Amino acid sequence: MLLAVCALSACHRGAPNDILVNGTKLYSQHDEELIIRHFFDDERRGVFLDGGCWDWKEGSTTLYLEEKLGWSGVAVDAQPKVRAGYEQHRPHTKFQNYIVTDQSGLVGKLYVGGQVSSVDEKHVERFGAEWDQADPIDVPTITINDLLTQNRIEHVDLVSMDIEGAEPKALAGFDINKYKPRLVVIESSAEIRE
Repeated sequence: MLLAVCALSACHRGAPNDILVNGTKLYSQHDEELIIRHFFDDERRGVFLDGGCWDWKEGSTTLYLEEKLGWSGVAVDAQPKVRAGYEQHRPHTKFQNYIVTDQSGLVGKLYVGGQVSSVDEKHVERFGAEWDQADPIDVPTITINDLLTQNRIEHVDLVSMDIEGAEPKALAGFDINKYKPRLVVIESSAEIRE
């Protein structure tokens, strides 16, 4: 019996049991990376959807999964300038430039101030960011369902979303019963929780 336990533990390659207490994140803004690794027990080769992905590395909730565990997926952001980083550094992530919302095929306005962007012009001002430009950027809209269909994804293990207050509208365009994500990680601001 002891031999079987030792052999079993020697084969285990999952996240350390104490990762949430003693783990060190590499990329995510907060501890999302540790929570995701703990939940999936460092499982290999999953599929993710990273909504509001922004930079390919800084603040990424999915880079560790791709780089260390062989995951792949779709990263979507309304800021077109982040595409080059994904194309250069993230070979297993397909970058898409859209505003994710409850309707596809429209054109939405994106207000940009440094790292902060939002479909809500007042949101950028709340962060005290300077406008990158006087006028908002026109960006095509898409639902999560259409985005996943367009990329021939039938199931996602992880949905990670940080789209600056637009999460409820994005979720309205997502059939969670069809795609059955095992974990959904969403930024939850005070306005959304109310």
